[in-house]
Amino acid sequence: MYGRLGFALTVALAIASVPAVAQDQAAAAWKKGNCKMCHGDDGSGSTPAGKAMGARDLRVPAVQKQTDVEIAKIVADGRKKMPAFKNKLSEKEIAAVVSCVRSLAQPAK
Repeated sequence: MYGRLGFALTVALAIASVPAVAQDQAAAAWKKGNCKMCHGDDGSGSTPAGKAMGARDLRVPAVQKQTDVEIAKIVADGRKKMPAFKNKLSEKEIAAVVSCVRSLAQPAK
């Protein structure tokens, strides 16, 4: 659907157009994408489905250090057992999911 550069630009523009995604929009996208089923409310991936699928803990630095575009690409195209959501979520909804992932970051120790 997207070339690599086209996707990056589309997502970057979507993220830029919603710099402060309303929490309710992010939550709606999280719900629509069924993120909660595997990653849980807290992003830990400790749900029964998450454990069975090997879902990543979205709070950890390894995930949080990824760029918004990298996270959006994973949401859109899927990764390992995670399905692709590019045909289920709009670019703005994917940007909202990225915002949700960012909000899960663990506080620095």
